[in-house]
Amino acid sequence: MKINKKGLVLTIVASLVVIIILTGLGLLRLGYHSRIQAVNAASVISAEQAADAGLTEARFLMNKKLVDELVWDNDSLPVASDVALGNSYASYSYTVAGDPSGFTVNSTGRSGRATETVYASLKAKSLWTGLSVKNTVDVKNGAIFSTIPAGGDFAIITNSIASDSIILKSGVVVPGDVVVGPGGDVNDAISTKMDTIIEGQTYAADEEIYYPSVVVPTELETLSITSYSYSEGTPLTGDIKFSSITVPTDKVQEIQGDCRIYVTEGIVLNNNSELVVKPGASLEIYVGTGIEAKTSANLSNETADADNLLIYGLDTCTQIDIKNSADFYGAVYAPNADLTVYNGGDLYGAFVGNSFELKNSGSFYYDTSLADVSIDDQTVYFNISRWWED
Repeated sequence: MKINKKGLVLTIVASLVVIIILTGLGLLRLGYHSRIQAVNAASVISAEQAADAGLTEARFLMNKKLVDELVWDNDSLPVASDVALGNSYASYSYTVAGDPSGFTVNSTGRSGRATETVYASLKAKSLWTGLSVKNTVDVKNGAIFSTIPAGGDFAIITNSIASDSIILKSGVVVPGDVVVGPGGDVNDAISTKMDTIIEGQTYAADEEIYYPSVVVPTELETLSITSYSYSEGTPLTGDIKFSSITVPTDKVQEIQGDCRIYVTEGIVLNNNSELVVKPGASLEIYVGTGIEAKTSANLSNETADADNLLIYGLDTCTQIDIKNSADFYGAVYAPNADLTVYNGGDLYGAFVGNSFELKNSGSFYYDTSLADVSIDDQTVYFNISRWWED
């Protein structure tokens, strides 16, 4: 039997062509599906990023609202619809619902056919967390930190990531966390000695702390300026607006009753002078440029309650000195000021500033009652307490 070799070759060639075509079609189909999957995956990622961007914007606007409104208005909560996300084809929409006891943000991102939704709970939180600064902390040998009552939450926080942003010298004890700015290297940004004790964690924050500007209450802002003149035995009380205060050498300026003082410029405590909050009194100070305490000057609070001496530094306030020979009870919020403490006794309260330097080795007790804030307090901000997604 003769075999038709030409026919056999043609058959084999045809079969190979079919196989190649089928393989090519399979590869094309696989490539097509791979590209579709890649596009879908990219759309999902883009939608997630858009949802996160909406959440971030909503929180920012809630914190801005705290600054812009002296009295909280719950009827004008942030909302956005189909906002384009830059450099992409994605968009986001969000709503904020709730009341000062707690808010929920609902943020949805869209990209192509992909839709992703994230949620977050916003809670009002105090910026008085212990010791918090924009830049540097320098604590001398032997300083001990603690809380009132004992066992409360405590943190030393900076937004900085620079080398030696937080310096904790020999013998310093921190009963909580030490936190540096986002992306920071804790081994570089935190400087400690062999016997420095940090009982909590050291880590880089997820985001910078937002420090809102101090807003002078309208009742103080609209007062006429009165010239300060020391008068022996005459206390300050009520609401007062001064251009400046200078307490003379060896004199004592008493505060009686509930007192709020707006000083458009600065306060100077001359040698061996004293500004003292008497028992049963309270003082809020809003200061424009700073507080200078000269040799043996004292800023005293005889109520022994930090809530009764609150010092707020405006954006133009760049320096606050505390040189007490005895214990200091009070809280300072001055986000642009360098805070320098030369205390002969212990500190009870909290500090927020551009920087903080503790010159002495006394103890610093964070008064945790300062963490209890209302929506209209100067030191309140919105913190994400919980985050989840569909």
